[in-house]
Amino acid sequence: MHHNPLRLTYPTFSKRAAKSLARSLLLIGLAMANLASAASDIAGSFSETTPTAIVGAIEGSKGYLLVHFTSHDPACVWCMRSNTQLDKLILPYRENLQALRVSWEPWTAIATSKPDIGRLYNLPGLPALLLFKDGKEQWRQLWAPEGKQKEELIRVLDDCCRQ
Repeated sequence: MHHNPLRLTYPTFSKRAAKSLARSLLLIGLAMANLASAASDIAGSFSETTPTAIVGAIEGSKGYLLVHFTSHDPACVWCMRSNTQLDKLILPYRENLQALRVSWEPWTAIATSKPDIGRLYNLPGLPALLLFKDGKEQWRQLWAPEGKQKEELIRVLDDCCRQ
């Protein structure tokens, strides 16, 4: 007898088991779609831009613009924490607030950035938040996503940008 290694066999299911499996797969698919939608809402809270584009974006902005100077470099623990916290925190304000994120990888690259964003915006380090209105700085904070600084940020955003 000749054995065909390409012949596939499939498991058989009772109708009841097949319906249960189909229902489970549908629920898993719906759950994944909901997670993807929630993730895209959060991920869409900040628009990413570059150090070379940020100056023009700030100068040409109309209304309120929140700029997050940060890094996605895991070596910058405060950056990583602020990225996650801020994505969630600004969602209620997005109707009246533009939000841009400028990132350097590695985080120490801000020191050699051209243009010199650190000096231009007087940033002693990362992460930092600056709020502008019509291109003029209104408020700034070296971001620590806990405690009084978080409360202050919420108060500032409530004052300018709550719907």
